[in-house]
Amino acid sequence: MFLACFCAAKNRPAPVNLFPRVQAGQTLSYQISYHSDKHIKTQSSVIVATPADSAKIDVNALLRLEILGVREQAIAR
Repeated sequence: MFLACFCAAKNRPAPVNLFPRVQAGQTLSYQISYHSDKHIKTQSSVIVATPADSAKIDVNALLRLEILGVREQAIAR
């Protein structure tokens, strides 16, 4: 039983490093978009001041990251 577990662990693929390899001076740009529609229907015999029954939100942003410096990080296993 122990031998079977050892063989299975030995044949496991190497972990994948998902961290990007960047260099000082690089600029990374990300475009971020968000859209939301809100529709509200209420029924009440009490009159209450409420915001509009519908709302639309559109957000567009550009995020720029400038890499100032890089240092190596040990990979935990």
